Amino acid sequence: MPGPQRNQRSTVRNAPVLTQTGRSKAGKRACPSCDKEFSLQGFSKHYKKCSKERELARYESERLKQSVAEGSSHQHAHGADTPHTGEQPQSPNYDMANAPSRNTPSPTSLHSVDMADPGAPMGDAPALPVPPADADEHEDPHEDDIRVEYHPHSGKGTRTFRFHEFTREKKAFEGPIDHRPWYPAFQTRVDYEFAELVLAAALKHEQVDKLIKLIRTIENKDDEFTFNSHADVKQSWNNAVNQLTPFTRTIFTIPYKQEHIQHVLYHRNLRDYAFDLVRDPYLVSQMEFDAQRLSKCSNGVFKRFYDEPYTAERFWEVQSKIPAGGKPLGFLVYADKTKLSTFGKEKGYPVIVRCLNLPAHIRNGNGPGGGRILAWLPVVKEVNKDKSEHATYKRVVWHEGLRIVFTSIKDETFVGIWINCGDGEERWLFIFVMILSADFEEQGVMSLTRGSNAKYPCTICLVPKERLPYTWEDHELRTAEKAKEILARARQERKGSKKQEEILQNWGLRLVDNVFFELNNSDPYLALTFDRLHAFHLGLFGHHFWPLLKEFIKAVGSEAADIVDKQFAAFPRWRGLNNFSEVMTIAFNDGNKFRDISLCVLFAVHNIVTEVASPHGYMLLTVVRQYLEVDMYLGLELLIEDTIEEGKKWQIKLGKGIVRFANATKGAPISKESWEFPKGHTYKHAFMDAIMKGVLCHADTRINEALHGPLKISYALRTNFKNVAEQILEVDHYFYVAGHIRDAIIRLDDYVKAAKLKAAERDLDGDATEPEEPLPGQSSIEHFKLRTKQRPKTLQQLQQAHSDDAAYSAPNKPSFHERLSKYLTETLIAHDEPLPNGQNIILGPHDQITEYFMLEVNYESTVDWKTCTDLVRCNPDFHDGERYDGILLQTQAGPVFGRLLNMFTCAVGGKTYPIALVQPFSTSVGTRPRKDKDLGFYRVRERARSRAEFFSVHSIIRGVLLVPDFGKKGDYFVHDLIDGDMFLRMKRLPGFD
Repeated sequence: MPGPQRNQRSTVRNAPVLTQTGRSKAGKRACPSCDKEFSLQGFSKHYKKCSKERELARYESERLKQSVAEGSSHQHAHGADTPHTGEQPQSPNYDMANAPSRNTPSPTSLHSVDMADPGAPMGDAPALPVPPADADEHEDPHEDDIRVEYHPHSGKGTRTFRFHEFTREKKAFEGPIDHRPWYPAFQTRVDYEFAELVLAAALKHEQVDKLIKLIRTIENKDDEFTFNSHADVKQSWNNAVNQLTPFTRTIFTIPYKQEHIQHVLYHRNLRDYAFDLVRDPYLVSQMEFDAQRLSKCSNGVFKRFYDEPYTAERFWEVQSKIPAGGKPLGFLVYADKTKLSTFGKEKGYPVIVRCLNLPAHIRNGNGPGGGRILAWLPVVKEVNKDKSEHATYKRVVWHEGLRIVFTSIKDETFVGIWINCGDGEERWLFIFVMILSADFEEQGVMSLTRGSNAKYPCTICLVPKERLPYTWEDHELRTAEKAKEILARARQERKGSKKQEEILQNWGLRLVDNVFFELNNSDPYLALTFDRLHAFHLGLFGHHFWPLLKEFIKAVGSEAADIVDKQFAAFPRWRGLNNFSEVMTIAFNDGNKFRDISLCVLFAVHNIVTEVASPHGYMLLTVVRQYLEVDMYLGLELLIEDTIEEGKKWQIKLGKGIVRFANATKGAPISKESWEFPKGHTYKHAFMDAIMKGVLCHADTRINEALHGPLKISYALRTNFKNVAEQILEVDHYFYVAGHIRDAIIRLDDYVKAAKLKAAERDLDGDATEPEEPLPGQSSIEHFKLRTKQRPKTLQQLQQAHSDDAAYSAPNKPSFHERLSKYLTETLIAHDEPLPNGQNIILGPHDQITEYFMLEVNYESTVDWKTCTDLVRCNPDFHDGERYDGILLQTQAGPVFGRLLNMFTCAVGGKTYPIALVQPFSTSVGTRPRKDKDLGFYRVRERARSRAEFFSVHSIIRGVLLVPDFGKKGDYFVHDLIDGDMFLRMKRLPGFD
C-alpha cells in the first residue's frame, strides 16, 4: 500500500553523513558500514542494504545467544501445572504428536516449537530479543513524526520515523521471472490470450468454433495458435484448474421434523487457499505478519491511529496468545444470499473470504489476493408455518455447512502450521477469523441470536429491546465463553420445555452449536463488525429518516415536493456523487443512492422544512445532521485518537437526538410507532470495532456485494439454468486461475520491457547503471496537471469571447491584458524572480494564451496523508451546460474559497506560467444564523464578477463543491461532506463546528 506522501514539495532525503572512517574520491563515496567505495549514483541503494544486513547480523547473533541460554528455562515455563488463560479452551486431543514441527528446527526457533503442554498460556512464551532502536529513537520527537511499536513477539524494536521517511510500501519480491506463466495448461501465450477473451466475453461454443476458424485463416508469425475448437479451449482451462485451490462438492444431512434432509455444499479447502496466498511470492511480499501500534506526533505528544487490521488491538491480542515465533493469519468472512435471476426465483449463497494481512488496495480488490468465494451454501426454502423452528433449522444448516468448510483449519487455529512461503521464508502461521462482515440479519445467523424481535436483539451486547435507542448506555458484551455456558445450561433442561426456552430467550440465543466457537481466537461476537451500508445508509437513513422526512416535506404544502425535486436537480455536479432529477416519487432500494441523498438532503430542503413551517421536520433535519457527522467519522480511512473522541461525542448526540425527536413526535400525525430497532443501536459499537479491527471500510459489505454482480452475469450468460451453482463456480475458478496467469504475464511484460530499455541504454552509453530507488516517502507526483487543452488564442480573442462577462472586461477597469500584465509583474517581483529584460511585463492584445478546461489537482489528504486527486472543471460546454467548479486556494492570508472561471498558460520571457482566473467568495457574511449552526452549514457569498482575480494554478489546494443557498441568491454553502478530507479541513476553519 502506498505510504503517506507529501505532494506539494520535494521530499528527497539526504544521504547519510560520512563518519571519520569514510573517505570519498571524485565521483565516489565510501560506505560508513563496510568502507567500500561506490559511485554517487549507486551509493544510496548500497548504503540502505549494507546497513540493514549489518543490523540483522547483530540481531541474529543476539537472538541465537538468548535462544540457547533460555532453552531449558522456557521448557519449564510451559509446565503442565500452568493454567490456561487464553480466549478459547485448548482441545484435549492436542499433544506433542499433533503439534506442527519441521524436520530440522533451527536453534533460533527451539523455544517456539515446544508444545509439551497445549494447555499452557501461549502468550507467556518469551518474546524474541529486540534489535537496537534507531539512533534517533531517544531524541526529542519532531512534529508529525510517526512511531511504530511492533509486537514483542516480532523481535523488532520500536522505531520512530520522520514523516517524510515513513512508508508502508513493501518492495515486491524479486524472484526469478516465469517466462511461460501460461504453460503447461496452455501451449502458447496466444492460446491463453484467446481463452481469456472467450471467458470474459462469455462466448457460446458455436461462436468460439466460428471465431477459431476465422483466426485459422490468418497467418501469425509471432506465436503459434494451437486451438482447433471450443473443446480445446475448455480442455486448457481444465488443465489449469489445479494450479490453485478448486471447489469440491460435499453432501451432508440434517434431521428436521422426522426427516433427514440432504444438502449440497460447494467449497474450497481454506487451508489450501491460505497456501495459495502465502506461497505466491508477490502476495506474501506485501503481507504484514506482525501486529503494530502506530502513533503520530502532535504538539509533542504521540497519538495512536488505526487503519489496517494489523494496526488494531485484536491483531495484537491474537499475536499475544499464540506462541512467540508464531504469526497470525487473519481472515474476513462475508456471507449473504443474492438473487441470481431477475425476479429472484434463483438464488445463490456465496461465502467470501479476504486475507487481512494483505494491504487494503490488494485485499479489497478483485485481482490475486482480493476477495474470493470460499463456499456456496445451500439455500433453504422459506415456509409459512413453524417459522421459529424453521429459522433454527436454517441456522443448523448454515453452521454445519461452514463446519465442513472450516474442518481443514480447525486444528491449525490451535497449533498453527509451518509453511514455506513464496519469499523463501518459513513461517509458523495461526489462522483465525478476525472480521465477520454481514448485514444485521446475516449477523444473527452467524451469532445465533434471535433477531430484531428478541428480548436482547443486539448481536454484540445484551441491551434489552426497550433500551435500544439509548446508545449512550453501556451493557454487558456477549462472549463465546458465556454463550457456551448458557447453551450448556439450556441443554440440561428437557428439550423444548418452557424452562429451556426461557433460558435461551433471556440471552437471545438459539440452541445451535456455533461453528466459530470451535476455532481458536475466532469469537464471533468479537469478529462481528458494524456495517455502514445496511445499518446506516439502507437502514437508519433509508428506511427510517428519509420516509419520515418526505412526509414532513409533503405536509408543508402542495408544491413543496416539486420544489425539492427541482432543487435536487439543480444540485452542482461532483465526481462520485449521484445526481438526482427527482427523489420524492421514486422508491429507491440502493444503499449508494440513499447515501448520496443523505449527503445532499440538508442543502436541498432547508428552505422548505423550516422551523416555522415544520417544527418536527426541522428537528428531524438536526438529527440527520448528527447522523451525517457520525457517518463521516465512521467512513474515514484512518482514525486517530482525536477523531475517535470527536466521533464518540457525535455518537452520543445522535442517540440523544433520536430519543428527543421520538418523544417530541409521540402521538403526532407524522411519527414512528417505535424507535426500538437494532439498526438504530448497532452504531453504538462502531468506534470500538475500529479500535479492535481497523477502520470500518475494511468490513464494508459494499466491497463484498460487488462480487455478486459477476455471479449474476455468469448465471445469465454461462449456464443452462440447471444445476447453476456448479456451472457458476466452475467459471469463477477459471477467473481465479486466469487472474494469476494474467498477473504473471504483466510482470513478464514489465520485465522484458525493462530489459530492452536497459539494453538500449547500454548501447547508447556503453555502460548500464542501476537506477536509484526512490527514497522512502519521496514523491514524484506532480501537484497538478492541466487537461482538456484548447487551441491557442490571443488575449483580444479571449476578451471578445467573454465581452458580456465582467470578470474579463468591465467599464472603468483596465483591459484583460493590462490586468494580466500587472499580475505577472507583481508576482515575479514578490517571488524574487527576474523580470524579462529587467522591465515590467507588458502584454498586448495579440499575445497568445492556451486555455485548459480541466485541472487534475493532487493534494495530501488530511485523513491518512496519502495522495488524493480532484478533477476540477471550468468548461463552458460540459454535457450541454456550463460548469465552473469551486476551489480552495492557498493565499498569504490563509485558505480562500472561489469559483474557477478560466485556466490558461501564458509564455513570458521564455517561461510558461499556469494562471487561473478566479471569482473569490467572501466568508464575512455577518452573524452566523442559528439554522447554519443547527444544520452544520458553512456559508460563503460570491463577490461581484468584476472583482475576479488572477492566481497561480500552483496555489489551488483542491476542488470544492459550492452549493447555492436556494433560499438566498448569491449565498452558497461549502459542502463539507463530499469526502473525509473536506470534512476534516472544514472542522479546522474558525467559526465552523
